[in-house]
Amino acid sequence: MHSMQHLLELSQHMQHSIGTSARLATVELANIEELLLKMAVYKAVLGLSELDEQTLPDETECRLGQWYFSGEGKSSFAGQATYRELAPPHRDVHEHARRALQRYRSDDLDGALRALADMESANLTVMAGLRRLLGESRQA
Repeated sequence: MHSMQHLLELSQHMQHSIGTSARLATVELANIEELLLKMAVYKAVLGLSELDEQTLPDETECRLGQWYFSGEGKSSFAGQATYRELAPPHRDVHEHARRALQRYRSDDLDGALRALADMESANLTVMAGLRRLLGESRQA
């Protein structure tokens, strides 16, 4: 009987570990997509692509936005303050990316560089928030 209880506890622990790993993988994939979005903006500002601000997804359309606004993020973390703190800087990443492209297309290179710096700052805030959120999730 004791060994069966031990096996049950081990399987429950394994199930929890798998769930945590799956959440982490989903968030990391979404974060990689945000990095790819930023890379696409940099390529456009460097004149290596024709990307314009109309083709950029907004903060609800990208993978991180889908996770946050209608997916597992919302269902799993909506009650946590750290989760709610992610929305403004995530929106800012997208807004600054659009602004960088607009400034670049209007030959305002200084404005484009400021927007890129703001995009990076907002993205660092998002990444730090995601790390805190996942850390809180692991501790729970």
